[in-house]
Amino acid sequence: MMNSAAPKTYSATKFIEGYFNGMPKGKESSRTIDQILTSRANQLAPDPTIDIQGKAEALAGYKDSVFFKMDRNTVAERLKSATGYTGPVDVTTNPYDNMTTSLPSADMDALDVRKSRDLSQKSTQMDIETKEMVKKIGQYKQGVIQNTFDDFTGNNYIINGVEANRDLPTGKFIPIMDKPKLILLSHQDAIAQTINKTLMDQSFQPAEPSKSKLNVIPDLTNLVRTIPAKRFPLLGDSPSKINWSEVKVGAVYKEKGTDRKFIYYAMDSNNPSIVDVDKKYYFDR
Repeated sequence: MMNSAAPKTYSATKFIEGYFNGMPKGKESSRTIDQILTSRANQLAPDPTIDIQGKAEALAGYKDSVFFKMDRNTVAERLKSATGYTGPVDVTTNPYDNMTTSLPSADMDALDVRKSRDLSQKSTQMDIETKEMVKKIGQYKQGVIQNTFDDFTGNNYIINGVEANRDLPTGKFIPIMDKPKLILLSHQDAIAQTINKTLMDQSFQPAEPSKSKLNVIPDLTNLVRTIPAKRFPLLGDSPSKINWSEVKVGAVYKEKGTDRKFIYYAMDSNNPSIVDVDKKYYFDR
């Protein structure tokens, strides 16, 4: 480092890079660290005894005569045996030539554990988010909407003169099916009363449905689907003029020419005697 041209920027990394410069890029010509070091050592301090065959030639020449010629290879082998010399280390062979590499196989058990853990974390997060949402906007317990509707229906049977028997296991009134129109009217009025109750306690907020309490909209929608919509009240004998003073907030109507059911959920602020025709809520959204 001190002998370098720029000692402050010189580092051990640069030294290693310089020492092993020229190293192959791929495995086809790769060498081991031992091979590289041995090659460097031979360059820095060549072994003067490497030429065994030359020494064997010189020694064998002393024994040569007209009738006898000393075998040079025998002398060379004896020199190697006597000195323990094995010759220079081959640093050109590639120890990685036949090596193949592949990605490690996946541990399926570990993957299953990780997947299970991820699913558990997602489930826990969803539970936390659900609890926070319930805490924020509130929740109607399952069955409250249906029970409210059933109570209103039983009262409407009495008001409309529909004879009914109470089913003891469920507590519901079972009408005697001799007055189908009055039974239908009782149901239509009951669902309007149920919707109005949820509008008054603000558990149902049609203007901003996401602020409605949980279970309210799905339960109301299920009731709306099963009960035919009311017909619009008409003025006199006119088939097309609607008597807006008789149109009620919360009553379920059907859009003309379609099967879409909706309610008006507020009165007109400029004329409180009629509904606000712009404030509709469709149950098929």
